[in-house]
Amino acid sequence: MARPKNIPGPLIGENNDEPASALDVVPEITAKPTGFVPLIPNITGEKEIELLRFKTDVGIFRRNIAWKRGAVDIQEIEHRHFWDSLSLRGEPNTHCVARNGHTHSMNYELSPDGKGIRVNCGPALREVQRRSPNGQAKRAFEPILLHMADDAVNGGYKPVHDSHNHVVTYMTTEKLLVRAD
Repeated sequence: MARPKNIPGPLIGENNDEPASALDVVPEITAKPTGFVPLIPNITGEKEIELLRFKTDVGIFRRNIAWKRGAVDIQEIEHRHFWDSLSLRGEPNTHCVARNGHTHSMNYELSPDGKGIRVNCGPALREVQRRSPNGQAKRAFEPILLHMADDAVNGGYKPVHDSHNHVVTYMTTEKLLVRAD
């Protein structure tokens, strides 16, 4: 079967009887050994951050472990959270490390003289993924619903949330060198 005209034939050398070799075309490159050159650190795009580390006291988390809808079986779980004021990229952390499916909103403020610190710990929250109108997932936090209870005052039902919080203790301050974006 003959080769179609739009597909070129194999490459051939000058004598038309041997294929051209790529090694014949490339000139020979030889590396010459050199001595050591001075290594001068050229560090760019880095910044130093102060990272404050905290831990919470042991608190009680309440969870409804009932299997049936509408049933109530509350279990109490002891737990502790840890929180760093900044992420390793230097951005502020707004929530502590999650334990038992929940986290807390955290923030701190320094005293006017700079020698004291006060940390605020919010109620228990769980992380959920919400869809925006354009279809992208966005992280959101909502209170933890334990069960619905009869509301004797207003009638009907009202949600019972786990709204525990913690006393936060300062642990240490670390200075880190991070890359700046």
